[in-house]
Amino acid sequence: MNQARSQLVENASAEISYAMAEAVVAMRHLLTAQSESVRLSAARSILETGMKLREHSEFDKRLETLEQRQNAIDEQVPESQ
Repeated sequence: MNQARSQLVENASAEISYAMAEAVVAMRHLLTAQSESVRLSAARSILETGMKLREHSEFDKRLETLEQRQNAIDEQVPESQ
């Protein structure tokens, strides 16, 4: 049961990733639309999403560093009996 559920989640994640790639293409296409408001909205969405992705990436890096430091500390501390 857990394996089937994991497979469903993995498949859904792959579909979402594919849709995100298509969405980026669509947003980039809208940057050349005739309507100034459409171009502005597309540009704003791209910039906001890009900033959020950057924040998440930086957070992930910081978290990974902290986890590595904690693991190093845990390896140095003898386990209590």
